[in-house]
Amino acid sequence: MKSVVKLFGLMVCAILMSACSKDDDNNITTVSNEIAIPDANFEQALIDLGIDTNGLNGNILKTDAEAVLSLNVDEKGIENLQGIEGFKNLKYLLCNDNLLTTLDLSGNEFLEELDCKGNQLTNINVSNNPELNFLYCHENQLTNIDLSNNLKLEDLSLGNNSLSTIDISGNPMLKYIKMDSNNLSSVDVSNNPLLEEFICQDNSLTSIDFSNNPELKYVLVNRNFLTNIDVSHNTNLQVIYCDFNELTSLNLKNGFNQNITHLSITNNEELSCIQVDDASYSTLLWSDDVDAQISFNTVCN
Repeated sequence: MKSVVKLFGLMVCAILMSACSKDDDNNITTVSNEIAIPDANFEQALIDLGIDTNGLNGNILKTDAEAVLSLNVDEKGIENLQGIEGFKNLKYLLCNDNLLTTLDLSGNEFLEELDCKGNQLTNINVSNNPELNFLYCHENQLTNIDLSNNLKLEDLSLGNNSLSTIDISGNPMLKYIKMDSNNLSSVDVSNNPLLEEFICQDNSLTSIDFSNNPELKYVLVNRNFLTNIDVSHNTNLQVIYCDFNELTSLNLKNGFNQNITHLSITNNEELSCIQVDDASYSTLLWSDDVDAQISFNTVCN
């Protein structure tokens, strides 16, 4: 009789253990179908957009997250975008004017456009975003950024940060560079042959070489420490602003000076001659946009 009772007890235990295991398995399945969203403001924004269908509970269904291709959570008071890694198919992300200090997008490999201006970002990870072609991260607190794996990047805006160095040698598709108001002493654009727009005023540039940028149209480099600018190879040039530098040499003689529609070269006290296609043409059109001591000539010493 004792052996029967013992056997019955063992069978009950086995059944109970099986049930517990089954419950555990069910719990694991449930957890895997949810993605944690610890920032309540982020989750509320997702609910307001009709994306998060299971309510304000600190998570979003995996199926809801993976269905999102475009997400705009601008101005929502968000401090933490944890959970964004679950949006596996995300292509467009706008998270401007929030309170973010760090942003890790390494889980969003299909991301094409990122707009995150006006936060407090000191760190951003876009190292696993090979499709990224638009990055707008103006008005943050970045001191460095790794763009080495963003080979398709075309439009880069990093103005009003704290960058002292930038490496864009691995971004051959770049057309637009906006890095005003940083701490940059040099920028190498020799590996950016498609570059059309270079905006880098209010930095500490001492030199810049545009000889490998045949498509260049716009140059804004006011308030730097440049001593020499040569755009004689840039036949598409339309705009050049280089006020408040330390220029002693400026060569605008590119054969197509008639294409230049906007020019300003003031507050360069050591500059006395600007090399141009036609001295008479330049004197007539540009004299009001340069310092009084400057003359135009086809050859400058």
